[in-house]
Amino acid sequence: MLLKQARQHHSGEFVCLGEVTDGLDELHNPRVPAGAQRFARDSARTPARLRALSPELPNFRALSTDLSQGGLKLETEDRLIPGTVIRMSLDLDIPDQPPVPLKCRVIWCQSTGKSFLVGLQFVDLEPWVAPLLQAFQSWLEGGGLKPKPYQPPAPLEFPEPQSSGEEEPIPPAGSISNVKFSQQRVELILSWSRGEVFRVVFSEVLIFRDDRGLEGAAFYDAVDLEESALMTAAMRVLPVSLEQKREVHHYQFLNRQERTILEVLCTQPADHQLLDETGPDGTNDS
Repeated sequence: MLLKQARQHHSGEFVCLGEVTDGLDELHNPRVPAGAQRFARDSARTPARLRALSPELPNFRALSTDLSQGGLKLETEDRLIPGTVIRMSLDLDIPDQPPVPLKCRVIWCQSTGKSFLVGLQFVDLEPWVAPLLQAFQSWLEGGGLKPKPYQPPAPLEFPEPQSSGEEEPIPPAGSISNVKFSQQRVELILSWSRGEVFRVVFSEVLIFRDDRGLEGAAFYDAVDLEESALMTAAMRVLPVSLEQKREVHHYQFLNRQERTILEVLCTQPADHQLLDETGPDGTNDS
């Protein structure tokens, strides 16, 4: 066998590429050995020369050499340590599309003389990033049009409390049910008294406080705070990006006594979906 290429995994093992020269019959449908399965690539790579920016990269920048749905290969000016997880922004050169945020794990690093080649694996991509990368790679391969820039969903606008024309509004504005919290994600089902039922999702959650056990599940008002003591405290410990100011969103659900029944602090704006809408008489308006 002729050894053509080898790279060391951060576990200390080596991944090798070779060519059978003689001594074995031609291989049909060759299989990757079980011990090497975890090193095998499961997605095709496409040549791509793209600019990557990150305070964790040597001199804060690098150029990619290829792209896949599972990772990226970079050419850097210095060595990166396998196993390291870094955050970066990748410029896809799409008009009106800001650099795409990526979280990557360094799988391998090889010296090529004056520079280094680094293999990166994507980790915990934001939901909208993977489809955009897939469309971009398809366009690079000539399989479609250049993708349009990602448009985030419209921000969630909470309805104002209803009023009966008397001194006090009619409580409650709604109720919270089916709260799910896992892996920095909170999902709520909100039922407003005027008939709408929403699914609301908060991503990249930093702080989550649920006081429904003490205050009940009925809320009188819901607000998105621009400044708060909780947000100020969180900003003191959040890592600072060299590229842009990090956004933080603070949502509170208040009862009639203006006490918080549920509170979420997250780095992504809330996403929402209308599940049902009924009129005052209980019939479906649609």
